[in-house]
Amino acid sequence: MGRIIEGLRSLASAVTAGGGAARAARSDLRREKSLVDLPEEQPSNAETAVLSRVVVTAYRRDAGEANDLQAGARQLVAAEAEAVRAQAVRDAVVAGEQAARRRQRADEAGEREARTLSQEIDHARPLIGLRVLAGIEVMLLLAEIFFWYQVFTYDTDDGLSWLSVEKLGAVVLGLAIPMLGLLAARAAGATWQRFLRHPAADAAGRRNQHGAVIAATTILVLACYVVFALVYWRYAPKDGYEATSSAMDLPPWPAGLFFAGLILADAVARAFCTSEAAMAARDRDKKVAADRAEVRVVSDRAVSATAGWHTSWLSLRNQVAVALDGIGQVVATGDLLVLQSRSRRADRPAGTGWAQTGSTWTDAGSYAVPTVQLPVHLSIGQVSATLQALTAAVDTLTRHQPPALAEQPALREELDDLHRRIGGLQEAVDRSEQAEADMVTEEAVAEASAAGEPETHVVQGNHVVVPLTRTGSPG
Repeated sequence: MGRIIEGLRSLASAVTAGGGAARAARSDLRREKSLVDLPEEQPSNAETAVLSRVVVTAYRRDAGEANDLQAGARQLVAAEAEAVRAQAVRDAVVAGEQAARRRQRADEAGEREARTLSQEIDHARPLIGLRVLAGIEVMLLLAEIFFWYQVFTYDTDDGLSWLSVEKLGAVVLGLAIPMLGLLAARAAGATWQRFLRHPAADAAGRRNQHGAVIAATTILVLACYVVFALVYWRYAPKDGYEATSSAMDLPPWPAGLFFAGLILADAVARAFCTSEAAMAARDRDKKVAADRAEVRVVSDRAVSATAGWHTSWLSLRNQVAVALDGIGQVVATGDLLVLQSRSRRADRPAGTGWAQTGSTWTDAGSYAVPTVQLPVHLSIGQVSATLQALTAAVDTLTRHQPPALAEQPALREELDDLHRRIGGLQEAVDRSEQAEADMVTEEAVAEASAAGEPETHVVQGNHVVVPLTRTGSPG
């Protein structure tokens, strides 16, 4: 029992401390007195202790890595799901129902740009920008609102509340008259431009354009007349009385024509200085840019999710590789201790192995080092209960491997090799225990025969139970 404990301590020291402890372990193995008397296929007690320690250490290392490997596996599965989801969204956007419309809009934008580049002057380019024209309209609108409010509140009491009928009516009229002129100007300008610059292709559409032009022009003329008449009334004297306001003394005709001319000028600017085609092209260009941005966003998300999938897979693979290396170092250290101990046996014949059959011995200087070929004791399915965490992690890597990464069977092969080696070590330990049990059985039978007792015995498992016989009579 003392030698077994010494062997266990020697292996632990060899794994953690290095060469000095390994030399001490080899010394313990060399001090095994029964080593030269053992059968060729049976390890000594100290060797059995070393092999047992190797197996137990491999189990513990596997269990210690379980939490980290499971966390890496969960991260890999989540990353794969995110990558698959992002790729599905990208496929739906790129090759879905909207793909044909996006291509059509992109083709139309390309053809329109080609036509524009082929012309010396872009006739669709507006002469006055819409923002500039809108700013001018806002200033005129504010000026007219204040003007008409002053006109309609000239003879009202300043002490009246803003909620009084007189002031509320003045506010409504001050807003209605400028808005009427602005609406009439915009309607007339839009219909004139559509009729003159973008005529309908069919007769029905052309008739509709004629009707729209007539109606818009009529409304514009009426709006101009109303504004002219009101301004003329504001500045004209009334039956011996002065004008409505004495703040400004303007001639009624020029003042009326000025306000009516503002409405007409706005209509002309809307008809000939702006471009409906340019506005439509700008809207289409925005849609094309939005289409490209959408494809770019979903593509970037798919690439990012795929990169996360690859990163998670590589991270788990590195974890598995580190764990395999750690267990492999433990097994290799145990192999080294036992093999070096066996190589020092002067009476070992050539062509035999230890703890298994089929090994060959080669000359390596002062040692006879065996070429170990451990038998396949356990398959992957059987060993899944031995190195559960590593086996599950390798299976996860196999099932959730990104398609872009090449097949990498090295981890599976290394795991299989560890399983075979640990299985071979476990087989050697079992064989040693069985040999010890058989030795105990033989000693018990020999003692029973020497005592002259019957040789009948009962075998229970690996032990022999020899019944005791009583001599003489009781009491």
